[in-house]
Amino acid sequence: MDILFGIPNESIFDSLWALIHFLSGCVIGYALAYLILRMNKSKKTLFFLVGFTLLVLWEVLEAFLRYFYIVDYQLTEKFLKFIPSEYFEYESYVNIAGDIIIGSIGLILFAWLYIKYHGNKNVAVKN
Repeated sequence: MDILFGIPNESIFDSLWALIHFLSGCVIGYALAYLILRMNKSKKTLFFLVGFTLLVLWEVLEAFLRYFYIVDYQLTEKFLKFIPSEYFEYESYVNIAGDIIIGSIGLILFAWLYIKYHGNKNVAVKN
């Protein structure tokens, strides 16, 4: 059960960070729904592709920060002035995959809610 719950940066659901990744998926979902789905409901594939890509890119950014922490601590000290030190801590591959999955759940949930409450009506201004 340790792989699912409880161990920070090791488990899939690792405390408050799981909630943060879920909420980031919701925020990305909200922004993309506003930018993509409100213009054209048939762009669901684009919505999910862009949303999932953003979630993965965030994890890649975190991986680069951990890499800099190991390889170039002087550069890391510059980053630490405006990025919390938690972003430089080790994360297991299970945790990284869990972060992406949890963020994707937030993304999917928001897309579902948006489509459910806005139906098939396009709110884009017609010229």
